[in-house]
Amino acid sequence: MNVLPIKSRRPMPVWRNALTAVVVGMPLVAPAARGDSIADVKGALVIAGGNLRFDNAPVWRRIIELAGGPGAPVVVVPAASAEPGRRGPTVAETLKSYGARADWVPIAPLLTGTNYKLAARDPSTIGKLESAKGVWFLGGDQQRITAALVNENGSRTPALEAIWQAYRHGAVVGGSSAGAAIMSRSMFADARESLGTMQFGIEKNAVRAGLGFLGDDWFVDQHFLARGRFARALCAMHKCGFKYGVGVDEDTAIVFQNRAFHVVGYKGAVVMDIAGAKIDDALSAFNLRDARLTHLDAGDSMDARTRQVTVSEHKAKDRKVDPQDAGFQPRYQKPSPVSDMLAPWRLYSAMVQALDSDTGVVTGLAFALSGEKKELGFEIKIYRGKDTFGWSSDQGGNDTYTIVNMHVDITPVHMADPLYQRR
Repeated sequence: MNVLPIKSRRPMPVWRNALTAVVVGMPLVAPAARGDSIADVKGALVIAGGNLRFDNAPVWRRIIELAGGPGAPVVVVPAASAEPGRRGPTVAETLKSYGARADWVPIAPLLTGTNYKLAARDPSTIGKLESAKGVWFLGGDQQRITAALVNENGSRTPALEAIWQAYRHGAVVGGSSAGAAIMSRSMFADARESLGTMQFGIEKNAVRAGLGFLGDDWFVDQHFLARGRFARALCAMHKCGFKYGVGVDEDTAIVFQNRAFHVVGYKGAVVMDIAGAKIDDALSAFNLRDARLTHLDAGDSMDARTRQVTVSEHKAKDRKVDPQDAGFQPRYQKPSPVSDMLAPWRLYSAMVQALDSDTGVVTGLAFALSGEKKELGFEIKIYRGKDTFGWSSDQGGNDTYTIVNMHVDITPVHMADPLYQRR
C-alpha cells in the first residue's frame, strides 16, 4: 500500500489556552436546568459507562451499599429506554436480587398508555422519589431523560426536584450509558462519533444541557474506551468550557462521593485535563496540544479537586512504572505507529506503550476512507512527560495499568486522495 505523506503548510503557530475560546450561543437548555452547587450535597453518584451486566456484582452491590444497605428503597427511572415497560421492571428485579427494595416509576416518553409529563407531576410518583435512598437511570437516549424531567422553559419538573431533594439529603443517584451522560451540566445528544466531531466540529444540537448532578466543573462521557470517544470528549470540553472530564468504559462505574472518584467494575475510566492545553489559531480544524490523560483502573481513586491519584491496594504492592527513575526497565521497545487511534481500546493500548517503553511516544492517525471531508485526518500523538508515571499488575490474570498524566497532541493533517493504490 502506498500512502502519500502528510502535508503541513501553515504559518508559525499562535498558541492560546484551550479554554479561552468557549463558543457562546449553543443550544443548551436554560440555566435553570443546570446543576446546583454540590458543595453541600450529602449523596453520592454511581456513573456507569454502559453495557452494565446484571452479574457485575461490585457495581450493583455498591449502589445498594451507598443507598443504606439491604432493604434500602431504590427507584428505577426508565425514561431513556426504548422499551421502558420491560426494562424498568427487569432492572428493578435485578436490584432486588442484590438486596434492595426496588420499584420503578412510569416516567418515560416511550411508555405505552402513560403520559410521562403527567407522571412527572403525579403525587405518588413524587413521593416515591422523595423517599428513595437510591435513584437509577436506565440507558437508551439521554434526550428522553431531559424531555421527561425538564420543562420546556428549562425549569425542573416536580419529579426532578424530588430526585435532587433525595440527592441533597444523602441518596445515591446513578445511571448507565444515557443515565451516565445526564450527570454533567452538558451532555452529548445528537452527536457524531469522534472523527466526525473533529472534522465538522460541535454541530447544532450535538451538545445539550444535562441534569448537572456532578456540578459545573466536570464533563462526562460513556462507552469511552470501547468506542474511542476521547477525541470527541476533548472537543466538547473545549467548546463548553470544561477544564476536566471523565470518560467511563463499559461494564464499569465511577463512584463520586466526598469530592472524589472511585472506579468499580471490570475496566477503567479516563480523566481528561485541558486546563493547560493549547490551541493553534493558524489551523482551521480542531487541534489541541498538551492535554493530559489519566487512566484509572478498577480500585483506583482520584481527588476531584487536586487530581491526586490513589492506586488500588494490590497494585500499590506490585510494580510502579516511573520512567524518570534511574532503574526504569521498559517492557516495550519502540512502539509501532497506529493506523486508527480511535479504534476500540486503542487509546489505552497507546497509553500503556507510551508509559512503559524506551521511547515514550506512540503516534497514530484518525481518518476516513470516504465521506465529505475524507481529506481531513488527524495525527494523534500520545507521549509521556516528566510528570508521567503509573503502576502495573498482573494479579487479575493479565497486565493492567494505572497511568497518570499521559500527554496528548491532536493535529489536523491532509490525507491523500486516494489514500492508497493497489500495486
